[in-house]
Amino acid sequence: MYEETGPDGRRMNTVEQIAAEFGVARPTIYRHLGVVVEHFRTAVVRFVLGKRR
Repeated sequence: MYEETGPDGRRMNTVEQIAAEFGVARPTIYRHLGVVVEHFRTAVVRFVLGKRR
């Protein structure tokens, strides 16, 4: 939901709308997005370091 964009390139849903859809508060969404970003960052670092060995 967070990554969906419209024809104008802008996000289709705000964090507030996503939170309302799931019945949680905005900080919960931001916290989850932070975890996703951290997992992605870790995977990229492992990939890059693995390529150099």
